[in-house]
Amino acid sequence: RPVTMSHRRVFFLFCFLSFQPWSSLSDSVTYSPISHSYSDLLVSISPDLPSSDSAAIIDNLKDWITQGSKVLYQSTNGWAYINSVKILLPSSWDKVENVQQALHEVYEDAEIRVESESPVYGNSPFTVQTGGCGDPGEYIQTSSQFFTQYNTSGTDFGPLGQVFVHEWAKLRYGVFEEYGYPGDPLYPMFYYKQVWTTNGQSNQLKPNFCTNVEPVGYQADQAVGGPCTYNAKTGLPDENCIFVATGPTDLTSSIMGLPYLPGNVKFCDETENYIHNPDIPTKHNAKCEGRSVFNVISQHPDFANYTSQPQEKDTRPQFTLLRPAASQAYVMVLDYSGSMGNEKRVERLEQAVKRFLEFNIENGVPVGIVRFSNAAPTFTYIVQEIVPVDDTNRQEIIDKTLALSVDGGTCLGDGLVKGLEAFTNYNMSKGGVMIFLTDGDYACDSTNIGNIDNVIGDIVAQEVRVVTIAFGPSADKNIENLAAQTGGNAFFVPDKTGPSDINNALTGSLAYQPSVSTAEKEVNLLQKTFTNMQATTEPLIIDEFSGRDVVFNIDIDSSATSINIEIDLTGDTYSGDDVIRHEFTEQVGVFTQSIANISSGSYSIKITGNSVINFVSMLVKSKAPVNNLPITTKCWTSLGGQDLNLSGPEPQKLAIMAQVFQGQNPVIGADVRAYVESDGNEPVEVILKDEGMEPDGIKSDGIYSRYFTDFLTNVGETRYTLTCQVVGNENSMINQGSQDPTARSRSLPSIPSPKTPSCCGSTAVKEDSVLVSTGNFSRSHPGGLISVGPTTNLGNNVYPPGKITDLQIGNMDFLNGIFDLSFTSPGEDLDKGIISSYQIFYSINRTLLSGSTPESDQISLEHLACNCTLDPVPAMDIVLLTLDMTKFEAEQQYFFLVQATDLGKKNSSSNLAGIYLTNRNALEDLGLTWGIAIAIVIGSMFATFLVAGAVIWHKKQYNW
Repeated sequence: RPVTMSHRRVFFLFCFLSFQPWSSLSDSVTYSPISHSYSDLLVSISPDLPSSDSAAIIDNLKDWITQGSKVLYQSTNGWAYINSVKILLPSSWDKVENVQQALHEVYEDAEIRVESESPVYGNSPFTVQTGGCGDPGEYIQTSSQFFTQYNTSGTDFGPLGQVFVHEWAKLRYGVFEEYGYPGDPLYPMFYYKQVWTTNGQSNQLKPNFCTNVEPVGYQADQAVGGPCTYNAKTGLPDENCIFVATGPTDLTSSIMGLPYLPGNVKFCDETENYIHNPDIPTKHNAKCEGRSVFNVISQHPDFANYTSQPQEKDTRPQFTLLRPAASQAYVMVLDYSGSMGNEKRVERLEQAVKRFLEFNIENGVPVGIVRFSNAAPTFTYIVQEIVPVDDTNRQEIIDKTLALSVDGGTCLGDGLVKGLEAFTNYNMSKGGVMIFLTDGDYACDSTNIGNIDNVIGDIVAQEVRVVTIAFGPSADKNIENLAAQTGGNAFFVPDKTGPSDINNALTGSLAYQPSVSTAEKEVNLLQKTFTNMQATTEPLIIDEFSGRDVVFNIDIDSSATSINIEIDLTGDTYSGDDVIRHEFTEQVGVFTQSIANISSGSYSIKITGNSVINFVSMLVKSKAPVNNLPITTKCWTSLGGQDLNLSGPEPQKLAIMAQVFQGQNPVIGADVRAYVESDGNEPVEVILKDEGMEPDGIKSDGIYSRYFTDFLTNVGETRYTLTCQVVGNENSMINQGSQDPTARSRSLPSIPSPKTPSCCGSTAVKEDSVLVSTGNFSRSHPGGLISVGPTTNLGNNVYPPGKITDLQIGNMDFLNGIFDLSFTSPGEDLDKGIISSYQIFYSINRTLLSGSTPESDQISLEHLACNCTLDPVPAMDIVLLTLDMTKFEAEQQYFFLVQATDLGKKNSSSNLAGIYLTNRNALEDLGLTWGIAIAIVIGSMFATFLVAGAVIWHKKQYNW
């Protein structure tokens, strides 16, 4: 249902050409519990990379994974290694030999991606993680330079097999780093280890690594060299101080803590040999609540019935090189049952198919069409065998589709089998994309084939990817599982909506065409649909990252006999030669206009009918100018292809995520909003944030997140559609990385040098990050379908407040006797609403803060040294409290925890944050002891006396 805006109804049109698969971990790699190995690990190489580096990248990529497989076998005590790997090459790498044709693999499916250098992570391998503890990552990314400069990568990053396993564990098992980051407010490079003696508390400065024995090494200032300086506000070494571990030789865990140290190949666990430290402030401890890495890994399905295995085995993987076909082949399997005659569904279907074939299918793309309803051959048959579409047969295929009529039942299995037959007839034993559209449940007169479940095994065996489209509220509930099982996507087209939903559902399948270079990607600049209006004027912004190959698509469904379309490229004057004018008289159809180049600026589109227009959908898409890269976005959820299960004591959570990048550069500070719409209801708006508050993982990394909790209540299983809209302005920034291009070498802590940015702990923006304004822009992207389980009898308090993940203590000011405590407030339900209350607990004994009811003191109004209160604030607002230092003992370390409570008395606890109330003065900041400092003072006084005596003697001697 559209969103009402004054007298007109508007809703956002799905952007389709850049649609990405929504599973968080692609379906490529599989684990065998029999051989204890992973097969079909997919690695893709970016189309942006030149073929001149192909030999070095391929050979060294193979070596990296081979080394990684061996270390993985050691790390898991023989339980896992990499058995086979597929490497998907760019289409342009046509000189590489011994290459097979890819069946269905695309760049975005890959578990590992080789890209150009990242401005934030440099040439270091890194893993994009958007979930919590135990949740798989999105993918591992590394740069081409990591492989073209492979001889030095080992020096920079340490043993490369260990580096691989460090990232693989994050991707596959959902664990996190066990080391700190210089200057990070949540995961610092150093911490104070609290030791209790007969004299009370003792606090020793230690490097923040989880290891089985204490590491040895040295501190170094990575900016200027020499000894480190302290930050008096935190009491810790400052953001330039790094600890370089050099041993000892019996340090063998954790590989998540010191992956660069040779021989450190084990995960930490609960055993004495590889003991985990749950108390240090690492990201893994914060995300996994102190559980050891191997404890988390052992709960993964791959480790069911885990036991240690023999350690002697050939762990070298088999590699297969793949190159994309010129195009994927498509079969459209379309429901023409009697119910498709309701709600103008078949009319909308035929118009969408006509538009898809006429404007979206390029010459040479193979397409076939299947009609299905009843099981009989006169009802379910191949309308058009698969043929490469071109200008000689395009209209004929369209006419065959428009000649079909509705009748009969809904034999879903029969339609799918007929689609597989079309691929077989085209001499395709494997591969291809099937577009499967239906509006009803399985209802078949007589068949030996059955429902979806009866044929899904055949579809998977033939490796056909299925894109499902649920048309209306009654479509079979199994079709989403069909999409998930085959690595496809699922869409939902509500009734009584305009052409945009079904258009974008069809064109979403084009995501499985061979990937193009970033410079050639199309983005959507204007995406809106208007309903029941007679005239409208819509502004259009061409930003500096767009303006090449601009295409205007205006879909119209109306009874008006004349509609005037005006595209003003003059700056809103609607006069002169730079105004494109067209009279649309077809009532139902598409107006298209292409322009090679449009300068950046503000323009507009005006549409006027001689009577009320039912639907007008505007889509303006463009590429980036030459020598520039576009701002792109994508949108997905944490569900993958699964239904949201709200039953039980701990209902599943649904996080919505959107990524906004300019090339490889994160875009921060944008206004990102998700729109979640169910059949017959207004879309719900959700403002996504990139602030590091759960479910967001890293602040300012260009990935925006938020929970969704506004489900329809007391209803059965319900489908929703998801769209993300991004708007930028002068305050939106592109993070271009460090000012010093040599400081982009790696994210893993290693030997200090100007090339060592430790990224990213809790934030991706550093003091020297180069931030450049985006100016005004707009983008949109679909997130596909969301399926929510029954919401009957759930009550009105499904979720507790969200977990506070950014509690910070610092900003010590000994002159005024104060320090600060801050956190982002959660909501009544996760991150929405206002909590009933929050309590701040503190103690010098961290164990008193454990459990659901901390046994410690609480912060009260008497502790506050600011014009502030302890009243709750709206979700996502920052709580900043200044505390009176005199209420605490000096030279003591205190730990703090916040507990948030909702009206239903559900609560959640924050991360644990500590502070050592010690005054690091200027002399200590220079790394001086008191003895050395006193010696310097006495020496300076003695030198002064010598100089003064020399001057007096000189005056007497020479009569000054």
